[in-house]
Amino acid sequence: MDDCVSIIVPTTKNSIMEIKTIEAIIEYKQLNPNTEIILQPDYWHSASRTRSEGVRRSKCGILVFMDDDIYVKPETIEYYVMLARKGYTSIVCNDGKLSKNIFTLLSRLLVTNRDLGVLFDNSILFNQSEDVEFIFKCLSRGVKIACIRPQEVKHYGAEGRLRKYILNSFNSTLLAIRYPHIIYSYFKSRKGRLKSLLYLIKFAILGRTPKTRQAPLLTLIGLFSRVAGYIYYLVVSRVIRLVGVGG
Repeated sequence: MDDCVSIIVPTTKNSIMEIKTIEAIIEYKQLNPNTEIILQPDYWHSASRTRSEGVRRSKCGILVFMDDDIYVKPETIEYYVMLARKGYTSIVCNDGKLSKNIFTLLSRLLVTNRDLGVLFDNSILFNQSEDVEFIFKCLSRGVKIACIRPQEVKHYGAEGRLRKYILNSFNSTLLAIRYPHIIYSYFKSRKGRLKSLLYLIKFAILGRTPKTRQAPLLTLIGLFSRVAGYIYYLVVSRVIRLVGVGG
């Protein structure tokens, strides 16, 4: 069933939010009858494991992962399904561009092709940053990435808590250590590194949301985690250049 589409939604207790997502899925299925819908309960409190179980149950070649608190127009899903058939993996980039900051990814909507062989890591620490790990894995295998603009996905859920914010920053650093060649390629040009550093500082000071801007502790954590991470990136770039790999 390579031509069909599997829409996999990890479900939680918040059924009010799920209604919006189900409405989006029904609208898409009405236009594309060859669509399989999998509402996968999150028994493990792990987005990675829940999505992996949804993949195990699915039968289609195109996999659409949706959070249970979003609304997406059917034509938006169809566009990224079309890209998946061409070998792309699409994910929501917080700023609409992967090149601006590789860590500002949101897994609210992720569309990929089963044939690419890239799946979620069920052993990821703290069950956080699974979306970043997924994209790093794609990049390391040469998979083409398409960015879904944030305005294309209407989010109804609450923003992440402080604990999640800290764990995401910690896991992102671990992933950078795990995929040094991706980091090297990302910060390869001096101009790109400077622009990225300025962006990281701006991101940390201004925050992503009004709620974040009102929380000095979040701002402080964001500043230190991203600047420390950036210093690590520079070290990795230097080491890789010295040993002569990853060019």
